[in-house]
Amino acid sequence: MNASSRSKRKRGGQTAETMKIIRNTMKYVNDQSEAIVEWPSVQHQSKDAFYAEVMKQLQAIPELSTHDRRCLMWTLMCNVHDMKALWEISNELKLDYCTVMLEDNA
Repeated sequence: MNASSRSKRKRGGQTAETMKIIRNTMKYVNDQSEAIVEWPSVQHQSKDAFYAEVMKQLQAIPELSTHDRRCLMWTLMCNVHDMKALWEISNELKLDYCTVMLEDNA
């Protein structure tokens, strides 16, 4: 066996290994791409569910007038931090929190 035939065998093994690495990399990239394509729809669904829950919580505060609820909905839709705060605080504090928001936006 001469040196040139040994060299060809090595390259053949390296080529097969390289092809395997490329295939695995392409599969990984395709899987990641598919996941990325799905993210917006998943985020949109969870965002809509979150908004609906916050609005449901506003409806559950009987002391608020329809006008107050409408103003609060507008304020909350413009400020995600306030929306998250309302969602996270205890039910006992929700009316107070809403009252402060209404006064701040009056």
